[in-house]
Amino acid sequence: MNCSRLRILSLVLPISSLLTAQTFIDPTVERVNQANITVGDRVMVAPFVTLLAGPTLQTSIVIGNGSNLQEDVTIDARGGKVEIGSSVEIGHGATVKSGARIGMTGVCPAGPAFCGTFVGFQAEIADGAIVEKDTLVFGFARLGPGVTLPAGRKTLPGVNILTNSQAMSPTHTAPMTEADRLFIQAVISINLVHTLGYPALEATDPSNVQGINYDPGIVSPCPCLPTIGGEITRVPSFRNRIVGDVRMTDKLATLDEVMGDKISLRADEGKPLVIEEIEEMGSRTLVHTFVGTKLELGKHGTYGRRSIVHSAPDFDPAAPDFNLTKTGRNFQLGAQAVFFQSQAGDDVKIGRRSFVILSKVPDGTVIPPGTIVIDGVIVGSVDW
Repeated sequence: MNCSRLRILSLVLPISSLLTAQTFIDPTVERVNQANITVGDRVMVAPFVTLLAGPTLQTSIVIGNGSNLQEDVTIDARGGKVEIGSSVEIGHGATVKSGARIGMTGVCPAGPAFCGTFVGFQAEIADGAIVEKDTLVFGFARLGPGVTLPAGRKTLPGVNILTNSQAMSPTHTAPMTEADRLFIQAVISINLVHTLGYPALEATDPSNVQGINYDPGIVSPCPCLPTIGGEITRVPSFRNRIVGDVRMTDKLATLDEVMGDKISLRADEGKPLVIEEIEEMGSRTLVHTFVGTKLELGKHGTYGRRSIVHSAPDFDPAAPDFNLTKTGRNFQLGAQAVFFQSQAGDDVKIGRRSFVILSKVPDGTVIPPGTIVIDGVIVGSVDW
């Protein structure tokens, strides 16, 4: 991951704040065999996560302190216990399968003050795989059954790592950098802030963390409500989560028609999230703004099932300005595709399971399915 380009803000919380933080599990989270699911302190489990434990301790799920599971994550332990350690980020759409262990083993480097573990967008950790501490699994990467990603390594995007030799090969992985570690620290720290805000909202009124509703107002400028069709709106009964300063052109009745289920639109960190008329938004779509950034989706956008649009900051004055993630008219994002910290012109089509990062995509561009684009250049494909 080109984190020197991303220049992600490193946010370190004061110890006094962490002592008052609480674990928050969004009410939309599906939990099977809940008695065999153990969640530590200061954990954030975002909307529409699926936790599938089995009926015994040998098929349980354990999540350590200060970790975070983002939207549409699936943890399936029905074939064997899944253990997730402390300070682990499981990113949007990722899947962790039976017997996997993440952030439980491995030696942290001597220098950095922070040692975390990151599993990226739409990645998969297969049965019995091990992701050690101080690692980063890039978006759309897969760690095959029984494979170990050792401490100090990060995968390349889209790779399918099937052997331990590949997990050390420069064709599949690279050494972790200090920029990578700062990126992981920033993401985990922001989600620790959410373990302050969302429990407070829920304690005031449980309906505050349902449907169309407030954001906590700790990371974002205010505890705002969304604006739907020009009207400030709060509808806890709505089937999808629309949180914070989300400004949507469509009226609520139209959204009810064009949106699928289990969709999460979150402006609880960055600046306003602006979404103009939607043609169609598939189930489990995610749109999320990161701290210090703005996100604007143009008119007549189409978003496939489990697609992701996400902003992130870039404070490098010598680099293109990607603090604004933006799409033009008639933008089409295929199922499970990710559009991250990028900008697209009009009539852009991005194929299924493609990954676009740090790119300015010209009008009329068609990106084939399974394509990885970084800095406007095709660098590979999703290999599984």
